[in-house]
Amino acid sequence: FGYVHGVLTQTTVGKPVEWHYLGPGIYPYAIVGDNTWRNYTVSARVVLPRSVKGRPPGAGVIARFQGFGGLVSQWRGYELTVDSTGAWQLMVHGPAPVTLAAGKVAARPTYNLSLTTRGTTISARIDGQPVASVTSHAYTNGPAGLVSLGYYPVQYSRFSVG
Repeated sequence: FGYVHGVLTQTTVGKPVEWHYLGPGIYPYAIVGDNTWRNYTVSARVVLPRSVKGRPPGAGVIARFQGFGGLVSQWRGYELTVDSTGAWQLMVHGPAPVTLAAGKVAARPTYNLSLTTRGTTISARIDGQPVASVTSHAYTNGPAGLVSLGYYPVQYSRFSVG
């Protein structure tokens, strides 16, 4: 991740060489903040690339990141993702990812995502519209972050945590 022309961008264009097995489904992500963060909203406007090989491009935001549970692919925390077809998921990661809510919004290359944590309530919005509000006791604190669902350029303008 880096600033490209003033916009936070996921810049890795290919899967890196693994010097040891990191686990299945490793995608680029970046974490920012403090382990004491509890109740906050992480948001970003994500701009997806026009096309990629394989599955539709997607991106998301992370809340209450708790580090790793063995393999790098077994990170712990909450994640809201959406892809260019409009398919979205709210997940809790741990030893195995669990989908807390999922659905579909209008397909487009740009989405405004926000993930809010308040106590045990985890709420998700896409383009300002509520798409999910669930109760989860899995994680009570942790920093925020960004995720790309592949190795392609995703722009994250208006990234904020508050």
